[in-house]
Amino acid sequence: MLKLVISFAWLCMQVTFSALMRLRVLALFSCLCAAQGYAAGPSGGVVSAGSATITQSAAQTTIKQSSDKAVVNWSNFSIGSGSTVRFVQPSASSIALNRVSGAHASVIQGALQANGQVWVLNPNGVLIAPGGQVATGSFLATTRSLTDQQFMAGQYAFTDGGVAGASVVNQGSIIVAEGGYAVLAGEAVRNEGYIEANLGQVVLGGAKAFTLDLSGDNTLAFVVTAPVDVTPTDSKAIVDNSGSIQAAGGRVLMTARAASQVVGQVINTGGVVAATSAQMVNGKIVLDGGAGSVSVAGNLDVSGKTSGQTGGAKPVCPALWQRLV
Repeated sequence: MLKLVISFAWLCMQVTFSALMRLRVLALFSCLCAAQGYAAGPSGGVVSAGSATITQSAAQTTIKQSSDKAVVNWSNFSIGSGSTVRFVQPSASSIALNRVSGAHASVIQGALQANGQVWVLNPNGVLIAPGGQVATGSFLATTRSLTDQQFMAGQYAFTDGGVAGASVVNQGSIIVAEGGYAVLAGEAVRNEGYIEANLGQVVLGGAKAFTLDLSGDNTLAFVVTAPVDVTPTDSKAIVDNSGSIQAAGGRVLMTARAASQVVGQVINTGGVVAATSAQMVNGKIVLDGGAGSVSVAGNLDVSGKTSGQTGGAKPVCPALWQRLV
């Protein structure tokens, strides 16, 4: 009986610690919001490449993109609760790169919507807060940097954003269109919410620098080109999933590289990762920590959805290049 009581107490302590860490992350971003005089929507938007117009009224911000690619530099790119930022793009293959030049993290508490691909680059950090909703064709959030020239030329070689320890955290929901992708990349990546990319691809990438390859046959390749060289301030793994990732018929890649001085785990997943079969398309889960440690305490599901469907694959793979095909 005493052993049972001790086990129950230990479980309660773990749950409490997890909750406190979650609140710590949210409180940190909330303090950043207060410090910047947090507004309902993004501000200071200037188009630096491509063609787009920005219209703002009350709690609605609309970016109408007329070129296939466009870059908007913002002094602040945050979305308050009850506010909406909507991108109207030429097609699902169109990309809008949103670069934050200010000194504060991006916090999405409201809704981010788009029919195409939306990228958010903020070296100070990106948080999709509880209640925040991202519903786009595809989505990328990173603390890494990319020039206008590279972006417009399709050379997606992301480099150090210049702010050590900045993180990308999802505590809300990210739902991309069927066949789309959701990429969260930086020196510390956390999914504590919900990510859905059916028949598409989800990448949680821990890297100081990385390259992204988007080819025309609905494939995506993510390659770490420089390892993380700072230990995460919250003492978690570089890539940590305690939430839910759903990619029916799709692919999930959790990958990270750490320099020798970085202490702790590289990848940890205690949540749910599901890449089940959909319409006879098998799913795939790849956990790639290189020479670092990978911890799996949660559920990895690549089963068939119905009778007669085969499951996918869930390898823990040390290869540097993981092409999701």
